[in-house]
Amino acid sequence: MSIKLRLGFLLGSLLLAFLALMFALRAIERRELETMLAEDRQTRAQLLDHWIDFAARALPQFAADAAQSEEFSALLAQPAAQNAQARLAAAFADARVTAMWVVGRDGRERAHAGDAAVAAAFPLGAAELAQLVSETPNPHFFALQGPELLELCVHRRLSPATGNDADWLVVARRWDDAQLRALAQLTEAEVALAGPHDASPAPGSPSHIVLTRALADWQGHPLRTLRVDYTAPEFGQAVAADWRQAQVFVIFGLLVIVAVGFALQGWVLRPLGKIGRSLEKGDPAPAQSLSGEKSELGRVAALVLDSFERRAALQREIEARAHTQAALERSEGELRRTLEERARLGRDLHDGVIQSLYAAGMGLAGIRAQLRPDQVDAAARLEQTRGALNETIHDVRNFIVGLEPEALKLQTFSHAVIALLDSMHGIRPFRSHVSIDETLAMRLSLAQRVHALQIAREAVSNALRHGAATQLSVALRSAGDFAEFEIRDDGCGFDPRDAAARGQGLRNLAQRARELDAEFRVDSEPGAGASVQLVFSLRSS
Repeated sequence: MSIKLRLGFLLGSLLLAFLALMFALRAIERRELETMLAEDRQTRAQLLDHWIDFAARALPQFAADAAQSEEFSALLAQPAAQNAQARLAAAFADARVTAMWVVGRDGRERAHAGDAAVAAAFPLGAAELAQLVSETPNPHFFALQGPELLELCVHRRLSPATGNDADWLVVARRWDDAQLRALAQLTEAEVALAGPHDASPAPGSPSHIVLTRALADWQGHPLRTLRVDYTAPEFGQAVAADWRQAQVFVIFGLLVIVAVGFALQGWVLRPLGKIGRSLEKGDPAPAQSLSGEKSELGRVAALVLDSFERRAALQREIEARAHTQAALERSEGELRRTLEERARLGRDLHDGVIQSLYAAGMGLAGIRAQLRPDQVDAAARLEQTRGALNETIHDVRNFIVGLEPEALKLQTFSHAVIALLDSMHGIRPFRSHVSIDETLAMRLSLAQRVHALQIAREAVSNALRHGAATQLSVALRSAGDFAEFEIRDDGCGFDPRDAAARGQGLRNLAQRARELDAEFRVDSEPGAGASVQLVFSLRSS
């Protein structure tokens, strides 16, 4: 997964977590608001019950007071007396009582007063009233009289002064608009009556609280529903404040996430894209603009540019080494041609000059045999000339093997080896160690030393040119009846069994060893350097 996808996934996860947190906070606030609303609803319901009970408490109080009044006694004595009716009407208005009935124990109405339309028809039958008062000491219930709703209260047993202690006093109050307004003033809410089965509309806002109370008849059947609508602006204000806070948090969270996204895009993804394009195309231009920034990615871009410079320098070095290698190969070809020319020259010298000199020496020997015995001076001169020819033949033979014999005569073998190694430093720098037993070297013939130097020259050249050696050691040591001459290097080595790896140079060295009747050994393996050894027999030296 790319870094862009990972960062996108991270930002998406942060956004989802933020939204989930906001929903959780909103849910907590909603539950707290619901708890507050429930507590407020419970409190208001208790207050509503209190005010309804307070309003209903006036009816039994009025009934108890009326039962002791003279007007009520006069009404019982003469139910149609106008004076008693008028005095009771004033009391009804003060207590907001609509009608009153006096009912005997048998359930028959004995007298009534108040609103004629209401008082003319007692709302309960004799059996119903008897059942009601037998079950409830002071019944309080509602009844319908046409479209009007009446609240009724039954007061048991009138005063003994009436001469009948089994009468019942029933007081009624009409639930009209005036009663609802009075209740609205008490509850500080909107009050209305609805049918018992009318659906109550849901509150339009959290600040709108609706309470309902069923107004039941004497049997508990609901006749009307009292609906009380409260308005609690503090809850609406709290909801609005919470919503504004939630909006602020949402906007802030989104701005933070968007800012982080833009920051990651500008500070991470875009610089990484430039660095990636530079590495992909091998072009430093995309990362060039980042190299001057004092940031982590700026340092990475600087490292990328530095790697491009190093790669360019390495490429130039490779090209230079390729040219050098080509020049070495040309030099090697020229050297090979030179060696071939020298070999041809050696053969010509051997076949031409040496044979001519040898023939001249034979001719001198024949002339000496023809001299008279008394020609001693001439014979001595001929013998001297013949010795000079033999010395010349010996010198030419030494020249043929590639080294001037007088050079070895004038210096030790170890000095010759050191001079040879010094001359090889032009190929490549290296460290060397020379360990030559000069006493043993003096036991070798001049030809053996010359060929040993030629083999050393070829082995060192191969080690430097092909093996990339940095350390060389040349040693001549005794091994019983044999002298062991060894050239060892720490180069890359090769497989001596590989014909292609051996090449013409090793074959030439082996040929030189055979000409000296010496044993030629090569010990090497890839990555472990190489060792070239010549073993000379000392028995015939």
